Amino acid sequence: MVVLREGMCPGLDADLVRDLRAADIKTVEDVVSSDIEDLAQRCSVSYKVFIIDWYLYTCCSFTFTGP
Repeated sequence: MVVLREGMCPGLDADLVRDLRAADIKTVEDVVSSDIEDLAQRCSVSYKVFIIDWYLYTCCSFTFTGP
């Protein structure tokens, strides 16, 4: 399990990490298994920004080894 921490993706600052923890979201798995729209509302974050940040996080988290 990957624990959420500040700077993992562009919009994940200390305030958002605090808000996510207050919503009982502590890991990437917690985020992925949550209703993102509801989570964005509970953390007062734009749904669109939340989705873009997680897209960037998932795209940048993998190491590609080409042919």
